[in-house]
Amino acid sequence: TSAILWEGEGKYDWSRPDYFVSLLQNNEGKIRGGHLVWDKDTFPEWFNNLKNEAIKNPNIYGERFIGILSSYIKEAVGRYKNNVHEWSVLNEIVGPDGNLDQNNFWVKIIGPNLPRIAIEAVRSTDPTARIIINEFGVEFSGPKSDGYYGLIKQLREQGLLNDNDIVGFQFHISAKDPRFEDPSSAKEEIKRNLRRFIDLGVKVAITELDVMELWSNNPQSLIKQAEMYKSVVEACFELNLDYGKPV
Repeated sequence: TSAILWEGEGKYDWSRPDYFVSLLQNNEGKIRGGHLVWDKDTFPEWFNNLKNEAIKNPNIYGERFIGILSSYIKEAVGRYKNNVHEWSVLNEIVGPDGNLDQNNFWVKIIGPNLPRIAIEAVRSTDPTARIIINEFGVEFSGPKSDGYYGLIKQLREQGLLNDNDIVGFQFHISAKDPRFEDPSSAKEEIKRNLRRFIDLGVKVAITELDVMELWSNNPQSLIKQAEMYKSVVEACFELNLDYGKPV
């Protein structure tokens, strides 16, 4: 969304995203749009001022922000309906305890109905668009990953996600993570975690992948980095083989 110049409520300058869409079209690129809902995006001053007021008074501003968000999503999705076929709709809305993150201003202002409101705004505008829910710190099982699973399960049961939609995993993995001391064991743990999401009837995707805290270019460090990347990529290939189809 930071590519869109948000000039006021319901007022947008689409020149930058229009340029990138046309550029990718000319080069036969596939376009993923996003993130539609992300609290760390770049917002203009008028929005930040309004947001700060709304955080203090969510009961007063809640409906207004639902309108702002729904209008924005419908405008963006509608404008690029024939060019963008999948949207990262909700990005990083789960907190460390597995609940919706109360430090996220969208959650603070709009409340627990935020996922439904955002997804329905996309569906009503482009029913064929693939929806992506995206999160970090959920590669292995644990409180946050369990909460993420619970959210996806709930959205699935409510009919808000279908078997064409994607659960995204940001693999910002640490070179210091002891679980990667044995890459083979880490791979099996990753597969176990991803499998439960697949079994909900959605697809999973590694939307981001990097090895953090690797400060040295010595051969041993680079080999460890390569082994960590390999364990994640192999997990994906092996899950596809296990299910007999791309999942």
